Amino acid sequence: MVATSPDDLYRVSEEIRLCPGIVRTSTSMFLREVIPYRTTGLLLD
Repeated sequence: MVATSPDDLYRVSEEIRLCPGIVRTSTSMFLREVIPYRTTGLLLD
């Protein structure tokens, strides 16, 4: 499925979860934008 926002994802997940026979669901998210490589440290000293 595709959701347009976090709220939409929750809404659709709830619709699926409430279907008869559904016991459990699992959600994964794939981000389209990749974080560019950094040459500086992640934390300040």
